[in-house]
Amino acid sequence: MPRRAPLYALYAADTISLSGNAVAQIAIPWFVLTETGSATLTALVVFFNFLPIVLSAFFGGVVVDRLGFRTTSVVADLASSAAVAAIPLLHTTVGIEIWQLMALVFVGALLDAPGATARAALFPDVVELAEVPMERASGFRSGIQQGSQLVGAPLGGVLVAAFGATGALWLDAASFLVSAALIVVFVARPQAA
Repeated sequence: MPRRAPLYALYAADTISLSGNAVAQIAIPWFVLTETGSATLTALVVFFNFLPIVLSAFFGGVVVDRLGFRTTSVVADLASSAAVAAIPLLHTTVGIEIWQLMALVFVGALLDAPGATARAALFPDVVELAEVPMERASGFRSGIQQGSQLVGAPLGGVLVAAFGATGALWLDAASFLVSAALIVVFVARPQAA
């Protein structure tokens, strides 16, 4: 009997995590712009959001190899959740300095590439378990990845408009927890060779 729940969970986790990254790329700069009024600081935050993605492309494979596919995916989403949630939490409690914000943005994006790589590495095993042709599963996954980027940015704008930047950040942090939970609950640990 094919088991399709892990494949669907991986699709959903990928969708949520990638959309969450796109929402953060809208909500965090908007938060900085509304709080500081500075376009320069807003641009600096965007820079610190993309810099770790470039850096992690170099060492991300090592992280995935050391931690394992499933663990890296979960840890990446938990790190994103913690970093994104810390921004409104600090802001509403003790206040957040711009250097703290830059550090949180950097840390939150640092494991995004390894997390995506880990989910890609989990993909062949869950496709085989689901007994779905790889071509069809890969095509659907590619559509999910592109669609998440396409939908994530407008979703970020809608969330900011509806709930404000801090509300959007809280929802975004929660979405990363859902993504991690889907992997933990539905995607089994790979069998040792």
